[in-house]
Amino acid sequence: MSGAESSGGVVQEWLAPKLLLCKTCCLVAIIIPCLSAFLFGASVLFSVIAVRHVSVTWVHASFPLSLDYRGEAAIGTASFAAIAPPPNPKVPGDVSRIVKTGEKLDVMLELVVPNKADDYELFHVTGELLSTNDSVLATSTISFLNSQKTTLLSLARKVLLLPLSLFEWWWKSPQTINLEMFTQYVESEGFPAKGIRVKMEARHMGALPKVSDAKVHLGRNLGLVGQALFLMRPSGVPTLILLMVGFSFLTVGGMGCCLPLLALLLSADHEAVDGNDNIPVGSATNQTLDPSPIQSEGVGESVASTGQETDIPNAQSETGTSLRKRRA
Repeated sequence: MSGAESSGGVVQEWLAPKLLLCKTCCLVAIIIPCLSAFLFGASVLFSVIAVRHVSVTWVHASFPLSLDYRGEAAIGTASFAAIAPPPNPKVPGDVSRIVKTGEKLDVMLELVVPNKADDYELFHVTGELLSTNDSVLATSTISFLNSQKTTLLSLARKVLLLPLSLFEWWWKSPQTINLEMFTQYVESEGFPAKGIRVKMEARHMGALPKVSDAKVHLGRNLGLVGQALFLMRPSGVPTLILLMVGFSFLTVGGMGCCLPLLALLLSADHEAVDGNDNIPVGSATNQTLDPSPIQSEGVGESVASTGQETDIPNAQSETGTSLRKRRA
């Protein structure tokens, strides 16, 4: 081996660990961001799917209520069927419910009436929660007393506020009355709640307020965890955007992690093949394939001696033949 080859081998042995360290650092620098992107995309997809599967679809719901004035009373019914999911056909005996069994409901009645104190004084509101077969699940009665104002006080108020008569909207501004009909109502295992019937009655043949608008508000008591999950629940378009973002990060991060590892494996196999090709052939093999000059000379001498020995019998046979001819 020459001096240049020996020095090249020393340099290669010195550079080998440095190159391995450099490859490792580059691989780690590429894989860590790609792995972070992969985990981020997976967490986004898992969060969106899990939150939409676990959280509820509604927390507050409103339903219109139409009151029918019948003499001294006004009666109206509101249905909750709009938010009730269909029953599961795979579960025998399943019924449509607005909430799960054991959950708590708050029911509030909102009435919009004229802002005039002398039109009405006291009225009673009775609410009945109805089931699917129109049976009454719960009943609640609330009395509303309007603030009574004397005639002198009412006249003084109108005189002082006379300049504001130019603003007609102020005189006709309505008053909103909120009545909590049911609080912490627990959905039972029997018939589910599907609606409410409201009845307004005046006291002692009095006048009922002219309700211009009426609504029934439902609220679910979910607790802190349920409320947080509902707030985290995205709607249709944000859900689609989050799914696309999560899938993009998942795909890019996965490819970024797999491609460097695949390139490293291919380069390792290539270096192994090159190393096998550069293995020096042993001395025994060289002697077998390329005989030395000494062996060649020995083979020639043996062949020459063999040729001489084969020529001796031929000469003896020729001498014997010639002697026989002379004697004859």
